[in-house]
Amino acid sequence: MTVLNGHYALGAVNLQALALRDIDLPNRRFTVKGQSRPLDDLTCQAIRRYLDYRNRRWSSTGNPHLLITSRLPITTARSAGGGSDWPCVARKPASIFWQDRILDEVEATGARAPLYIAAVFGLRPDTAQRCVDAVYGRHDPIANF
Repeated sequence: MTVLNGHYALGAVNLQALALRDIDLPNRRFTVKGQSRPLDDLTCQAIRRYLDYRNRRWSSTGNPHLLITSRLPITTARSAGGGSDWPCVARKPASIFWQDRILDEVEATGARAPLYIAAVFGLRPDTAQRCVDAVYGRHDPIANF
């Protein structure tokens, strides 16, 4: 949960909505809001470790959600992410993580990668380009009308 929250800037609503069917470890992809995104090594490893733990702890659960808590394994309910069930979800608004994470990725990949940014974060290409422009100090007056 921490990796998905911090690395992909997924807020509580998106975290609690993730289902097991949304995770495709062999193809290193996951789906959020119907959009497939790539998984990096750190996230793949974290999800594998969590699934091993989940299978050991709640081996007979029928809950289809990826992230469950000790109160939910025998139901099909999703957790109230960000609440007392999930104390490690940061209390910082997800939008701040989201913006910081995107801008960090733009800096890491360089200005040549707006389509990569769009794919990783589920953005429209023009939005990804505005993020790249923000990092590199460019301003397009047409984008602001």
